[in-house]
Amino acid sequence: MSEHIPMEKFPSIYDTIALMRTLHKGQTDRAGQPYWLHPLRVMLRLGADAHPVEKHAALLHDTIEDCGVTGLFLARQGYGPRVIHVVNLLTREPGLSYRNYIKRILESDNDWAMRCKLADNYDNAAPGRLPLTDPDLAGYVNERLLPTIAKMEPALRARGLRFPLAGDPPEAAHALRAFWPPAYPHATEVDFVGALETATFCKAFGE
Repeated sequence: MSEHIPMEKFPSIYDTIALMRTLHKGQTDRAGQPYWLHPLRVMLRLGADAHPVEKHAALLHDTIEDCGVTGLFLARQGYGPRVIHVVNLLTREPGLSYRNYIKRILESDNDWAMRCKLADNYDNAAPGRLPLTDPDLAGYVNERLLPTIAKMEPALRARGLRFPLAGDPPEAAHALRAFWPPAYPHATEVDFVGALETATFCKAFGE
């Protein structure tokens, strides 16, 4: 099991978010929102006690696929082989069908990749995130994301893995409280995003 591999050093969470924001600069999601908020929520859905490999991989999970960087680039930023391996597993290469992409993750024997992908799909399928009155978006959720979630949940359950936080993005914001200092018990996602440039954010992650 991947959790039993010894620890390694990582850049700080703040550094990874800053890098991810820079790489996704100018990109928007299907709802027209700044794209970098999606990987941030994916990380938060994993929970405050997630392994550092999971946290960094969740933040970086779309950088190779969508930002034109490579595993070598990530290595030069200080990320170790385990983070890069998970990001590679989460990267869908050109020509790889979505079905085979999910199959590869499920057969990878990598708990971190499986939890990250389920968190990714939970966020993409959150009912309040996309305007499902759009037939294309409704098809994307109903024909791709929900069937994938239905495959992944039993796989995680069989491995005894804790599920990421599901639900709408506002519900995911409740996970922020686990990351947030006690002085901010009612933190919201807006508060969190607004604090990214402050020392408070670093304190929230114990850095």
